[in-house]
Amino acid sequence: MKTSNKILLALIIVGFGIFASVHLTLYAKYKKGDIVTGNMIAKQWFTRYTLPAPTHLFITGFENVDIIPSDSFYFEIQKKSNGMAGYKIIHDSIYIIGDTSEITTVNNQVIVPLTGVREMLKSEIRISAKHLSGQYLNLHCPAIGKISIEDGYIFLRGSTDPAKVDLDLDIYNTNFNLSNRNIYDTAKYLNRFYHNITLHARKSFIFLNKNSEIKNFTVLPDNETELVDNHATIENFLINPADKSTIHLSGQNLKKVKPIQ
Repeated sequence: MKTSNKILLALIIVGFGIFASVHLTLYAKYKKGDIVTGNMIAKQWFTRYTLPAPTHLFITGFENVDIIPSDSFYFEIQKKSNGMAGYKIIHDSIYIIGDTSEITTVNNQVIVPLTGVREMLKSEIRISAKHLSGQYLNLHCPAIGKISIEDGYIFLRGSTDPAKVDLDLDIYNTNFNLSNRNIYDTAKYLNRFYHNITLHARKSFIFLNKNSEIKNFTVLPDNETELVDNHATIENFLINPADKSTIHLSGQNLKKVKPIQ
């Protein structure tokens, strides 16, 4: 064998040895728990609730909510020693509440303090939330009939599949972002597609990520709502602004926007 071939073979063997050594070291650390993956962090930080997908979902009182496109419905609430977040099921609806510290009972039935959906809840639930919960809420969500959100900071994540995200949302007093933020898995920042998004917005701020690509976007803002498109790509854009809505659109979206008849 030529000297050059021997050197090349030696380099290949050394390289393979280094790769195998690093792989075995990392595997050993993983087995010992010295390396933490995104799924491990999720299990460590969050309590997971797997329930049948509701017809109507209500969320209120959270500082940090990630809505994540998914084939199945479940949600994760951050574990916290003094955390008061929880949920309540009424008929075919689920209510996820940021602060349940003032739960009371009437005739042995739990009465949950929600700030939102006043018209629908009527006298079933007492209105009495005082502040936003610092606990993170991750909502893994397929298409649901309706999502109502009040008092919170919401991040609606996109998908790598352009036809996957179809949501109808009613937001009130909410900071709503189309953003791919992920608190424990940075590899998922790349998803950015939204198919059908409908927003009924009251007293809210809507901010689109510049990498967002939306097929159909319908917005119905009230006088106290502001929208910033941030140069997001919108194919079909319908809007029905109130007289004093504040709408900031880039030129490309200004040409496409159409009023709702």
